[in-house]
Amino acid sequence: MCCQLTRDVLDRFTQGRKKAPEAGGVIMGKLFGGEIQLRWLSVPTPLDQATRDNFERHTHSAQLIIDYEFYNSGGEMIYLGEWHTHPEPHPSPSRTDREMIRRP
Repeated sequence: MCCQLTRDVLDRFTQGRKKAPEAGGVIMGKLFGGEIQLRWLSVPTPLDQATRDNFERHTHSAQLIIDYEFYNSGGEMIYLGEWHTHPEPHPSPSRTDREMIRRP
């Protein structure tokens, strides 16, 4: 399975003091009664590029995950956004993160 429950994924890929590379994926969820329900986070794919201080998602593998979840849920599971880790005990958005948030 490409996606897992959100807490399990975040716990599995938390960097903290480990020397692990950054990790990331897409956020999937459903619209239910006017609310957005976060359902799944994808895990990094072998095609993603990651170092200790950077994560670059492979766009085609991410799109395959999104399409797969959408199709197999009958169009209910939708793309909500992206996630990635940071190599510090109390992560905060980088300048790149902030610039991406501001883009239309």
